[in-house]
Amino acid sequence: MAHFSWLAPAPFIGACPICGASGGHMAEIETSHPLPGRNPIRFIRCGGCASIFADPPGCLDYDLAGGLPESYLRHYLEVGAGIHAMIRRAAAVRGARDKSFLDVGCGYGFAVDAWRRQLCPDSVGVELAQYGRTGAERLGVTIHDRLLGQIPELDGRRFGIVQAIEVIEHVPDIQAFLADLDAMLAPGGVLALSTPCADFIHPNNYPAEMVGLLSPGFHAFLFSRQALADALRTRFPHVLVRIEREALSAWASHAPFELDPSLAEEIYIPYLEQLWALCAERDALYDGIAYRLFKEKLNRGDIAGAAPPMRALEESYREKYGQDMLDPERAGELGAISDIAQYDRLPFGLAAYHFFRATYARLAENDPHRAALGFSAAARIALAGGGVYPAYFQEALSFVWIARQQEGVAWAVAGDNARAGTVFDEILAAHANGQDLPIRPDDALAKSVAQNRADIA
Repeated sequence: MAHFSWLAPAPFIGACPICGASGGHMAEIETSHPLPGRNPIRFIRCGGCASIFADPPGCLDYDLAGGLPESYLRHYLEVGAGIHAMIRRAAAVRGARDKSFLDVGCGYGFAVDAWRRQLCPDSVGVELAQYGRTGAERLGVTIHDRLLGQIPELDGRRFGIVQAIEVIEHVPDIQAFLADLDAMLAPGGVLALSTPCADFIHPNNYPAEMVGLLSPGFHAFLFSRQALADALRTRFPHVLVRIEREALSAWASHAPFELDPSLAEEIYIPYLEQLWALCAERDALYDGIAYRLFKEKLNRGDIAGAAPPMRALEESYREKYGQDMLDPERAGELGAISDIAQYDRLPFGLAAYHFFRATYARLAENDPHRAALGFSAAARIALAGGGVYPAYFQEALSFVWIARQQEGVAWAVAGDNARAGTVFDEILAAHANGQDLPIRPDDALAKSVAQNRADIA
């Protein structure tokens, strides 16, 4: 994992790039730079608005960002891209159906594609990085690779909804960026955006999660909730900002608006099914959509509907990586990596697959032994990967200790209380003494596990 350390309180002299305050700042965190040979990056807490900004300032440009490992796009397609998160904020605007849509910083273009297939054909993206061009070709959507204001095709265009998901933290001039977004809104249109939340950067949270939010070298700053609301209110009279754990979600408009989350839920799975049906080969996109369908159907209690994408994903893994990927004990061994380059021969969804496959074994197959092995493999793979390269294992790290708890419960159901007790004891030990782990069990889970342990005593 990249170097990450909390600093002793150290005053910082300089202006906050968000609110302009010049005093009361404290350097809080130091991380390694993503490029070899560069000095570490410090992150400063603003004494005025409580946001966080990087020192030295600025972000790597897109040419340097384009030099990311070749694994980046495969990871993004297989498991990294939060397609539901890309859709849900814009779709939450009441009356979103049939509104034109502009997605600024659209990545591969999933939200653009979902919008044109499910809500309105007038859907356009903007993405400077190479994977935007790759996605435009693969999905058949319109994605411009220039900055707003430099796209002749958009001259005079206005959109009912403009979205910028995880973009504002990269820009050199916040108000200029908001002005560009505002200029693309139709009368009564709504801006939807998200950005990492500065309030989440706290010693009570785990370095593996915080490194991903800080993204040293790529994020110039992280807003506090109040700072983002203040920035938006300089242009928009109607503003709503919500803290959603590690993220801020915001909506802004020149006219009153309402939110309704039901539309995103209505269109998400149909979009995945539509896209999966169009995948003509078993590549990273095929695997990623199959995995998401399997997970989402299982989470919604559609056990029968989860089986086809699960079987398809297993066949694809077997074809590309071998039968060992499907064996939880063998996969757990292979996934215990020491170098991210080992994933050249492994699917990035390996930990997540075994977590949800174990859930399926428990719910659909009534096989606690298979479930216990799968939960164990998922946790082992996630902890190993998260210790080496946490940016690629954020989802997997989020369910590590749930997986271990479910492993213990499964052993108990299988009648092996000794193994169940060992698992529960290991979780409680990690809660008490797991400072060196990428993520530790939280207090609520530890309390639940303590009760599990008492139940089998």
